[in-house]
Amino acid sequence: MKKSVKLVISLGLLVLICLGGWVGFRWWSQSNRTENIDITAVGDSLTQGVGDPNNRGGYVYMITKKLQDQLPTSKVTASNFGIAGETSVQIDYRVDHSHKLQKNIQRSNVIVMTFGGNDLIHFIKRNLMMEQKSTLDLQLATFERDYAKNANKLLADVRKQNPDAQVYVFGIYNPVYVYLPQVKFISQAINQTNKLTKSTVKNHKNMYFVPISNELSDGKYQTQEQHKKLIRDAQKQPSLQHGLSANSIIELFGSNNDDKNNLISNDDHFHPNKKDIK
Repeated sequence: MKKSVKLVISLGLLVLICLGGWVGFRWWSQSNRTENIDITAVGDSLTQGVGDPNNRGGYVYMITKKLQDQLPTSKVTASNFGIAGETSVQIDYRVDHSHKLQKNIQRSNVIVMTFGGNDLIHFIKRNLMMEQKSTLDLQLATFERDYAKNANKLLADVRKQNPDAQVYVFGIYNPVYVYLPQVKFISQAINQTNKLTKSTVKNHKNMYFVPISNELSDGKYQTQEQHKKLIRDAQKQPSLQHGLSANSIIELFGSNNDDKNNLISNDDHFHPNKKDIK
């Protein structure tokens, strides 16, 4: 059993890449247990599986299938409570008020979560076009303070429902990095949000942060030389301080640039596609 789970983790890292990949279920890998695996997935559109062309539930489906294939003596089930567009506050509201979700959390021995992306999107939409970087940094500091509080409450409320389950919290990524590497503030905000999520997760027992930013943000630019070329090309484009408008941002990661990040859906240039989900 122990060897089988380690194999699942290894295959997950390689085949599921990021979102479905790093669910290293330590509870099973450190023992010979043969209990059934009951997964509850809580979160936003990434958990819901937006971007999965087969509409099977994205990374949650892939985790379940991989574990079941490699652990045939265990029954692996998953309940998906992802809702696209929700912020950490909205997800927490469901954890506090949805009896169906609470029952699923209470009976699960594994919980997977995604949150934070929509919190940051709302912030960026309101503030990205500010001309003064100092003002932008102040607004980001305020956002970080509020987000850290909301994230901590969400995880604490999940723990109230289930004090023992392993909880895996996936980070967020920059879906427009390969189109806008010169807009450093977006990457800065995403990195800071991931750091806050990671530090908040560490404050809770049996919770683990799963980073996904590098693989999903970088697309086909995975090597150092490829990154250098991307930056050189970006230097020819305007920055936020030199003529980059909201319309030009849309144009820069429009449908004509779908070859730059082959892990992101061509439909919305935001969510993982089938290749990434695998």
